[in-house]
Amino acid sequence: MKKAKKIIAVLSLVIGLFAFSFGAFANNEEIIDNPHVSRFTVYQQDNKYTYLAGEQILFHTGISTVDNAETLTGSWLEIRVPRLNIVDDSFVASDLSAGSQISKTVTREGTATDGYFVVRYELQPIAGGVSIDVPIRFTTVTATPDNFQIPVTASFVDKDQQKLINDTSVTFTIKTIKPTVTKMVGTFTSASLTSTAGSWSQLHNQLIQHVGYVQEDNPNFLSED
Repeated sequence: MKKAKKIIAVLSLVIGLFAFSFGAFANNEEIIDNPHVSRFTVYQQDNKYTYLAGEQILFHTGISTVDNAETLTGSWLEIRVPRLNIVDDSFVASDLSAGSQISKTVTREGTATDGYFVVRYELQPIAGGVSIDVPIRFTTVTATPDNFQIPVTASFVDKDQQKLINDTSVTFTIKTIKPTVTKMVGTFTSASLTSTAGSWSQLHNQLIQHVGYVQEDNPNFLSED
């Protein structure tokens, strides 16, 4: 009986280890550490990762190699940005510095709601002690929902699309300013409500909504008309 329990315990341990290994493989949890790459990151120069809807976002992707690294050949840099709530023609990916890239392509995968902007750079051979930083900018639509998130992911791969190091990513959060309503009582003529020259609405960037007239016997209240 004791022997049977031991066999069951061993089998359970083996199955558990197999399940753990399979789960790690299935979830791509393998850590790829490249001794020749000292830096691979997506970042915003001012550490600003929260923006207002309709505001332009500028970020960089950076790669650095260690001083004594072997020259990397046949490498590619790929950057992916979701298209949802981004003004399509505002997306601009800069070229790399002279002598750093062989080619650059910017494609729009999928639709505007579930697709991605994909930027791919075919890189020149990268020697040791070299740093490459490329800026990309885009603007969100003004109707972007509050707390909307935009995850940006970068991959550094070889000619066979095998990762040279783990992907790097960053997330931008979009905020909206909630409108406020201020009540006021004033005397306006039809001309002042419709005029575009020097009107109260133009000077104070406000929207005037006609909601009635002041009660004659109580100037603090509006009439029901």
